[in-house]
Amino acid sequence: ENRIPCGKSDPLNVAKNINVLNDEWAKGKRPQSAAQAAVDYLRYIESATGEGQEDIINFFFFKLLEYANSIASIEISLPGEQEWPNGLFGAKLSRFVLEYPESGTIPQLVVSKLLNKVYEYSSVVVEGGDESVFGTNTTSKKPADIWLEANNTPFNLFEITVKKVDAKRLDDCIQSLHVLNMLDQPVHFICRMPEDVSTLQGVRGGVLNYKGKVFNFLDI
Repeated sequence: ENRIPCGKSDPLNVAKNINVLNDEWAKGKRPQSAAQAAVDYLRYIESATGEGQEDIINFFFFKLLEYANSIASIEISLPGEQEWPNGLFGAKLSRFVLEYPESGTIPQLVVSKLLNKVYEYSSVVVEGGDESVFGTNTTSKKPADIWLEANNTPFNLFEITVKKVDAKRLDDCIQSLHVLNMLDQPVHFICRMPEDVSTLQGVRGGVLNYKGKVFNFLDI
């Protein structure tokens, strides 16, 4: 946003609903170093006064803009439509998504673009893919990373990830859907199969019945 690179951050997602950020809060966050850095930075700001405090805050935004300019200066040459066969282009895109996921932001963006293309000439609307910063479903009140809607009603939910999908992730999903009164909606995890579901017991044919909720798993 505003050419400032951004991505998902587990500590940031949790921090959205927390009033006090301290050393105790930072413990156990993933990654803990990022959470502790946020705590230290806030403590440094609070200890400063006057122009010194303002300089510390401005320096943070200066570094963000500096990084944005460095990213914007990178030239990307796109291949012409006739240069690569569709299969080769798809293989390269898949490799890019898996090797440079940017904490999951890139896979979500790519899947969203593909779904938008699939439903381009239908009444189905693809939601969630254009957001620049994704919070957890619990804190952001979103039903999923990406979802399909018809007549303003969600009917297919997609969780996009290149990280392990464990029992806690499923519990969080169930909790979020319960709060939104959407437990009856189908949930599809688009992830790396089978490694991302290796800790889950009972996955058969890409389907798992967990605590009465059916989850579908598709290879990214």
